[in-house]
Amino acid sequence: NRIRQSIMPTVTEASIWIGLLTLVCILFLIFKFKLENNKIAFFGLWLFVILLLIPIWFGASKAGSEHYEQRIYSPLAGMLLFFTQLKFNLNSKVFTYLIITLCLFYFAKTYQRLSVYKNELSYINTGIDECPNYYLFYLQKADLAAKENNYSEAIAYYDKAISLRPNYAQALSNRGMAYLNTGAYNKAIVDFSEAIKHGGFNKLFYVNRCLALFKNRDYENAMKDLIVLKKCCPESIPPDIEKELMKHWLDNMDGLMKQLYKERNNAELFYKISKMYYDIEMKSEAEKFLQQALMLEPQNLKFTELKKRITS
Repeated sequence: NRIRQSIMPTVTEASIWIGLLTLVCILFLIFKFKLENNKIAFFGLWLFVILLLIPIWFGASKAGSEHYEQRIYSPLAGMLLFFTQLKFNLNSKVFTYLIITLCLFYFAKTYQRLSVYKNELSYINTGIDECPNYYLFYLQKADLAAKENNYSEAIAYYDKAISLRPNYAQALSNRGMAYLNTGAYNKAIVDFSEAIKHGGFNKLFYVNRCLALFKNRDYENAMKDLIVLKKCCPESIPPDIEKELMKHWLDNMDGLMKQLYKERNNAELFYKISKMYYDIEMKSEAEKFLQQALMLEPQNLKFTELKKRITS
């Protein structure tokens, strides 16, 4: 996973002063040591800038402003090409001391950073400290808390991640699972619905919303999600959920039919039965009962709207 190789500031958090300092250093080296071949040296600098600008532009143009490792590694090829054209006196003490100083600084900095990569938690905490406006570290911290069943902490970090990257489907779904595990079914349903809205079709989002609706005793809407899953990926449906939903659907239908037997002129009952059939995509049955409802109340807008959906 590329994101775990280093902790870097996002585009919005990066300081312009580092870039200006780099530019000053490059100009100083050019005037101090001169160049062997101007074309090769400036081609190296051009390569450095281009390879740095492309991922920075890509990151800045996206909602998350992510960083990418090639922002550091790839541009270095151009910078190394530039350094090969500087007229260093390789036998001078200044050059030797410079190389030794750079190596010592590199090793000291590497040793200092070792604690960051000690474990996943230390990495994430450092990321939050150094990149406080980057959503992904908060999302990872929330996922860790959720694995430990610390759902109140997980929800707080999911909230932060979503505030930094609104409408991110995976974060919404993960927070929905945390709500589901704490019994906050209404909030879970909202999050799963938003995840479906912004993340496109994902069978896991539908399974989770179906489960949340079922636990919230909203069997009618749970049945709608069940039908979606049965059409595309029936293997993903928990068997106990499907069995229970079908039982509730049949019980409700049986109750409506018994009531209809006593109230043959109740248009609303015909409509409810029609809608139940429509929800599970049994359109012919739905149309048959809706016709009875329309015969009793032909001007009812609710009935005519359902007819449009059935016949469309």
